[in-house]
Amino acid sequence: MSPTPPSDPTKPETTPRGGGPQESDAEFGALLAQRSPSFIHWLVVLFVLALFVGSLALSGVGAYQWFNAPPARPLHPGITPPPPSDEWVVVAAGIVLAGIFGVVGYYLVREAMTRTKFYELGVRHVGFGKVRRSMAYGDCERFWYTIVRQYVNGLYVGTALTITMKAKGKPTIKWSGSHKEKPKGFSITVFGKGEFKGEDELDVVKLVIADAMADRWIHEMSDGLSKSWCKQLALGIESANILSGKRKGQQVTYDQLDRLSFGKGTFHLFHKEDKKSSVNIAMGAENFWPGFRVLQRMWMIAAPDREMGTEEGEAEQEP
Repeated sequence: MSPTPPSDPTKPETTPRGGGPQESDAEFGALLAQRSPSFIHWLVVLFVLALFVGSLALSGVGAYQWFNAPPARPLHPGITPPPPSDEWVVVAAGIVLAGIFGVVGYYLVREAMTRTKFYELGVRHVGFGKVRRSMAYGDCERFWYTIVRQYVNGLYVGTALTITMKAKGKPTIKWSGSHKEKPKGFSITVFGKGEFKGEDELDVVKLVIADAMADRWIHEMSDGLSKSWCKQLALGIESANILSGKRKGQQVTYDQLDRLSFGKGTFHLFHKEDKKSSVNIAMGAENFWPGFRVLQRMWMIAAPDREMGTEEGEAEQEP
C-alpha cells in the first residue's frame, strides 16, 4: 500500500456542509469539519476491556481456589502453614494484569469519546465537553496528511486517512479514520487502474492548514531565510535551490519550474528544459502541503500571465 491522492488533490470540490446555525469557536472561528475515532479504535477498546475482565476472572478463580483449598497439616503443633503458593501467584497476576489493562482501557475509552474539531483557524480535541488538546494552524510546524488506499487480495476495502500536526511545546494533534472517496464500480488491482469519486471535507481542511503554515513560511522567506521543503527544494522569496537529482545545487527561478504532475502518491515537478521531473516528493511526506502552497504562490508571482502546466505522461501513473 502506498499513499495516494484524491482525483485532484489541489482543487477539492467539497466544501464544509451543514444546515442551520454553524458551530463556531471564539478563538478559532467557524467549524469546518469534525470527526470521531475510527471503528478500528473501538475494536481495540473492546479487546482491551475483554482482557481486563479476563484478568479479574483469573484473580477470582485463584482466590476461590485458595479459600476453598483443604487445610494443610501443621508442621508443628499450634503453627498454621502458609497458603499454597500457586493460588497466591494466580491472584497476584490477575490483580496486576487487571490494573494494567484497566489503566490502558481508561485512556482508550477517553480517546474513543474524543471528537476532533477542525475550525477555520485551529483544531481541538474535545471529550466529554472538555478541550483536551488544541493547536492554531499558524503554530503548526510539522504537518502530515497521508492517504492510503487499502486492498485485500486485490479488492479495494477502503481509504485510510491520517492527519498529524506537531509544534514545539504543544501536544501532538492526530486523527486517523476513513476518507470519503469511493471507487466507481468495483476496484480490483488485477483489472488495472481504478477510478474513484467523491471528496472529503478534510481535503478542504488540509489546504486551510497548509495555507496558514505557508503564510509563516513566506514571512520568514521575506526576511531572507530559505525553507527546506522535504529535502528536495530550498524555497526562497525569488528562487529555489534544488537539493537532489541531476540539477542538485542549481538555483532556479520559479518560472523555470513550469510543469507538474501527481502519480502514485508522488508529486513531480519539471524544469522547463527537462523531459523528466527534476523534483519528486511523496505527498504524504512531512510538510509537503505547506511547501506546495508556497510553491504555487511563488509561481503565480513569477508567472502571473500563465498557469502551471500538467505533465500528462506521468499523470497517467496515478492510480
